Amino acid sequence: MSNLSNMLFYCKTSEGYIIKILAELLQNNIKNGCFIVSKHGIMLRMTDSNRKILIDLELLADNFNQYKCKPESMSIGLNFHHFYKMVKTIKKKDSIVLFIEEGKESELSIRVIPKEKNRVTTSFLKIQNLQSLDIELPQGYQTSIIVPSNEYVKMVKDLNNMGGNMITVSSTQGTIRFGCNSNGVYSRDIVFGDVEENETVSRVQEFETEQLSRVTKVAGLSTQIQIYQSSDLPVLFKSNIGSLGKICVYVKDKTLQEDIIDDQ
Repeated sequence: MSNLSNMLFYCKTSEGYIIKILAELLQNNIKNGCFIVSKHGIMLRMTDSNRKILIDLELLADNFNQYKCKPESMSIGLNFHHFYKMVKTIKKKDSIVLFIEEGKESELSIRVIPKEKNRVTTSFLKIQNLQSLDIELPQGYQTSIIVPSNEYVKMVKDLNNMGGNMITVSSTQGTIRFGCNSNGVYSRDIVFGDVEENETVSRVQEFETEQLSRVTKVAGLSTQIQIYQSSDLPVLFKSNIGSLGKICVYVKDKTLQEDIIDDQ
């Protein structure tokens, strides 16, 4: 066991594989990001460079096997591509330890411990001087549709294989529908929820297929996803991060993206 007295920051969890999936989700969507760590836990709120996707997550200190943060708070800026490289080989029963030692404030240590503890690997990643942006979360969401994570992944792959560049998302009080049209030659709709005849569709949004594909890794964090859709707001994917915390991923539709361009 590491001597925690010389640690500025230290956390250990047996859910190393969940951290790996989270790292892959982050590197698929955001190049660089800044974690804020405190005695309460680890937080991140960042957008991609085009402001099409916003990720908001929190890992609670109480949910780790061991956790320590000596300062009131710390900023840990990382290149997520490099971070994912460091954790890419983690397997399902591996544990992970993240720590920063006193005197080595510019370096995040990443220790991967297999269940058998026969091959412990420690990697080191340079911490970048990044600012945590003050980003307001979209407000106004109401009811959600709960979708099994594996079914969401199958749906995105299914529609992606149709060859269309756009996916239409529409919802009623009790359902959410994903549809794809390939140049008017063929189309497909996939509906989640309690389907009832003659329900009025209240919201319709259009998304780039590639956008929804990039967030499919959120499905690996828990067995189910809550999906919220509301007029004039990004679609919201909400999920647990194993037993460690929660994540919200906001994805802007075509109209909201055009509004960004108009504002520039």
